[in-house]
Amino acid sequence: MKKNIISIFLIAVSASFIALMVTGCGKKIESWAYDYEPTEEVAAFYKGGKAVFKGEKYTYVKDDSYITFTGKDETLKLRYTEDDGQMVLYEKATYVRSAQTPGAELVGAWYSDTVNGWSYEFNDRGEFSEDGIFYGYYSIDEDNQRIMLMYTDPVPNIYIYYEMDGDNLTISYPWTLVPTTQS
Repeated sequence: MKKNIISIFLIAVSASFIALMVTGCGKKIESWAYDYEPTEEVAAFYKGGKAVFKGEKYTYVKDDSYITFTGKDETLKLRYTEDDGQMVLYEKATYVRSAQTPGAELVGAWYSDTVNGWSYEFNDRGEFSEDGIFYGYYSIDEDNQRIMLMYTDPVPNIYIYYEMDGDNLTISYPWTLVPTTQS
């Protein structure tokens, strides 16, 4: 009888200890949503270096300029800024130059191979089209590997970061995140 009581006691203590470890190391410290969907969490950061980003589990490291998400199959190193209770997260998408619009450097038509329907077209007169919907002018800051998009529509001007590798263009596009609100 004593052995059963001691065994039950040890099991209860062990279970309590494990529960404390899991909840103590797993407490959510930040929860972010896109500003246009403030109740839909897109990124959550937990004590102990764990994160969930777009439904996938990662470990993360945050410095002053980048958040590095490391998962089973991929590592995402995303530029970010935080200011006034908001985060601007620069998410990456890869675009491929259209064979019908060969060009030099950035000039040409680019279509996303990772996001359905997204596109950019840059001409040699400094004009651009984004997704065939938004138009404006652009200037390139080669030293910082970024492009300023100056929209003709009532859309704020933005910087996008870029990397080119032959006919592949990787764009880091700024998305505004806000603390998640409850619905």
